[in-house]
Amino acid sequence: YGCHDSAAFAIHVIPLVHLLSAVSVPDICTAGLIAYQDTLDRDSAVVVSWTRSAVPGISPATASGADSIRETLFNNSVNNETVGYVYTMQFAGCTNVETVSVTVEPIPAAPVISDTIPTTICANSRYQVLGASQPEPAGITYSWAITNGTVWAQGAGNQYCDVNFYTPGKSVVILEAAYTGNSCHSSDSFKINVTTTSAPDVRVVYDNNNFVCLLNSATSYQWGYDDAITLQPTVLTGEKDQNYYNPSPDWNFKYYWVQIDNDGCSQKAYYINPTGVQTVSGSPAAAINVFPNPADKSLHIETSGRLDAGAVVRIIDLSGRSVMTMDWKPEMVVDVSGLTDGFYLVDCLQNGMSITTAKFVKGVNMKK
Repeated sequence: YGCHDSAAFAIHVIPLVHLLSAVSVPDICTAGLIAYQDTLDRDSAVVVSWTRSAVPGISPATASGADSIRETLFNNSVNNETVGYVYTMQFAGCTNVETVSVTVEPIPAAPVISDTIPTTICANSRYQVLGASQPEPAGITYSWAITNGTVWAQGAGNQYCDVNFYTPGKSVVILEAAYTGNSCHSSDSFKINVTTTSAPDVRVVYDNNNFVCLLNSATSYQWGYDDAITLQPTVLTGEKDQNYYNPSPDWNFKYYWVQIDNDGCSQKAYYINPTGVQTVSGSPAAAINVFPNPADKSLHIETSGRLDAGAVVRIIDLSGRSVMTMDWKPEMVVDVSGLTDGFYLVDCLQNGMSITTAKFVKGVNMKK
C-alpha cells in the first residue's frame, strides 16, 4: 500500500468564436437598409451563417445568408418591431450561436398641407396660416418647420401653424408626421418666394366696441379670428372695413385679426397674438386699467394676465404716433403733464406685438 504512479497528458481546449462587433445595431426606418459587417475573434477558417425568423409586420418574412448582412426591411405595422439575426459560428468542430438585433420603426402615411398661402409674398409678412388636411391621427405627432422664416405658433393637434417671413429669398414650410416617440417620419412641404418688398407693420386696437386697424392706406381689409386652441382660421363674411364692430368679443376662445393688402403686399395683424398652444382660462390673455381718467398730471397703469419681463408700455396719440415708451411693470405711475390735451391709447407690447390697450383722456377739462 502507499504505492502510486502518475502520467501526464495534454487536453486541447478550443475556445468558442464570438462576434466582436455590437450585437445591437442602430434603429432603422421602414424601407431602410440593414448593413451589418460581422467581425470575429478568429481567422477566416471560421464558418459563419445566419438566419432571420419571421416577425409579424416585417417583410420579407424570413432570410438567411453567410457572413455579413445586407437587406432592406419593411415594417408594415404601426409599432416598432425588433428582428433578430441568429449567427452560427463554427470553428474546429465547435459551434457558438449569438443574435444580432435591429429595431425597425414604422413611418405613417405622409401628411398633406391643404391650407396654403400665396407662393410669392413680401418680406416681413407675419402670421401666415398653413394647415394640414386633418389633425394629428391617434398615435402620430405632427411638427412644423421652416427654412428662412419662423414658426410663430402651433395650435393643439398641430393641424395649423402661424409662420413669419422676415428675409427675402426662398422659404420652404415642412410638415412632418411620425409615430409618437419615433424619429422616422414622412413629410409634405410648401415652397414660398419671399420678395425684397417689405410688408407694412400693422396694428390693431380695440376701442369703443370696435376693432380698428391703424393703417389708413390699405387698399383692402378682411377681418377674422383663429380658434384659441387649434388656431383654425375663420373669415368673417362681409367684414371688410377698416374697423370691425363687436361689442362682446370672445376673449377666451378667439384671436381676432385683420388681413390687409397694401401696395401689393398682404399682411396680417392680431389684436392679441397667439404665443403657442395655450390653456384657455376664464379671463382674457391680458387686461389693463388706467386711472384717473381724465388725467392731468399722473396716470396710473395697472396690468394683469400674460405679460412678463421684456414687455413694453407705450402711449400713442390717435394719429398712431408713439409719444412715450417705458419698460413694463404690473403697476406704474406715469407723468403725463407734458402731453397735449386730447385722447390717447396705452398699448402693452410683448415680443414687439400688441397684447392689450386702453384709452385715456389727457386734460381734466376734456370730455371723454
